[in-house]
Amino acid sequence: MLTALLSVIVKEYRQTFRDRRMIWILTVAPLLQLLLLGFAVNLEVEHVPTVIADEDRSPESRALVDALCAGDAFDRAIMAQNAVVAFAMRRAEEEARQRLASLAASAGQAVAIPRVNIEPRVLYNPRLESRIYFVPGVAAALLVIVTLVTTAGGLTREKEAGTLEQVLVSPLRTDVLIVGKTLPYALIGLVDLGYVLAAGTWVFGVPLRGPLWVVFLAGALYMLTTLGVGLLLGTLARTQQQALMGTIFFMMPAIVLSGFITPVENMPGWLRPLSGLSPIRHFVEILRAVLLKGAGVMDLGPQLVALAGIGIVVFVASAALLRRRLA
Repeated sequence: MLTALLSVIVKEYRQTFRDRRMIWILTVAPLLQLLLLGFAVNLEVEHVPTVIADEDRSPESRALVDALCAGDAFDRAIMAQNAVVAFAMRRAEEEARQRLASLAASAGQAVAIPRVNIEPRVLYNPRLESRIYFVPGVAAALLVIVTLVTTAGGLTREKEAGTLEQVLVSPLRTDVLIVGKTLPYALIGLVDLGYVLAAGTWVFGVPLRGPLWVVFLAGALYMLTTLGVGLLLGTLARTQQQALMGTIFFMMPAIVLSGFITPVENMPGWLRPLSGLSPIRHFVEILRAVLLKGAGVMDLGPQLVALAGIGIVVFVASAALLRRRLA
């Protein structure tokens, strides 16, 4: 049985890498998409075009203008109201304290002004860099694209070429065929996950605070679902075009419900339970927790169990349907 499994795996690799378009999808496209999305998704307020009309022309107004232009928040063109108000409030507070101190000094008295300082502290991402928060989600989305498209496309491609029928007449067990058709893409997905994480760390500065073996364990559980859905679509679809449309139909709701773009807490109450069915949500939470917080396997028990449960159900059901169609 092992020899037959290795033969199927070798056949899948040869058939996959014979197509230059598939090589592009599996190797180059994930990296380019990571770079594109990583640079495009930026929520920091920097270089806001600003025009300042200084009608006071006093030392105080010039000091306020200098304070506004000292950082990277503003250039010159349109007024950004909220940030300006914050600068103005700090400046007004400083002016008030200086005047009270001058009055107290002229009267020969000491003045004590009670003051409460609220200093928010942001854990794990103190500079609030949106790329560090979004890049792990991009890695999860790219992994589902690679494994889902290749699995569904490979199965339907054999249907169109008529080679699947030739395999079925051979003395090959159905379970060996299923494992042989999914395991190569699982290995490719893990390799893609590794170099996407490396690129995210090197290019965008995403930290690696937790154990990477937890990330790859979660990736393997995550691909149980993506490969299972790929088997399901490849079984139901008759052509590669139908399989591609099916992958889009699955990926869009799964990504939207994952909390990758908007937090799950901001979704309507009736929609939040459905987000628990999205494997991307659990994988994104694991990636962010391991990479940014340094979480371990004991901290991520609910997410790992959810990934394993969804993956086993989807993969077993898809394999059973494919086995029934091939019988």
